[in-house]
Amino acid sequence: MFDTAERIDFIIQKGAKFYQEFQLTEDDGVTPISLVGKKVVCTIKQSFNANNWVHQLTEANEGATRLDPANGVFCISIPATETSKNMSTEGHNLKLIDDEYHTIETERIIEGKVTYTSDV
Repeated sequence: MFDTAERIDFIIQKGAKFYQEFQLTEDDGVTPISLVGKKVVCTIKQSFNANNWVHQLTEANEGATRLDPANGVFCISIPATETSKNMSTEGHNLKLIDDEYHTIETERIIEGKVTYTSDV
């Protein structure tokens, strides 16, 4: 489905809730890609090569939520209590995981840099 992950950088203001919505579409930019039967997981790491993560956003912790699965709409969210912690991160990746074949059907769909800005 996805040849390469799309590059989207996140800018997160420390001490503020981070929220961003996405819609997955085919290459034509119009036809939605269904999320039915898939989980969305976003991992934010201190470095791209690190095995540990700073945030792992899933439906279970309300960090990655499918809003309209049939039309490929989902959001990621990090509460202000988490963004206010003193941390440094380098990047993130967002994956789709097939509910039925979760060990073999995983696709990285978005990746990018994460920048935390100071609150004013």
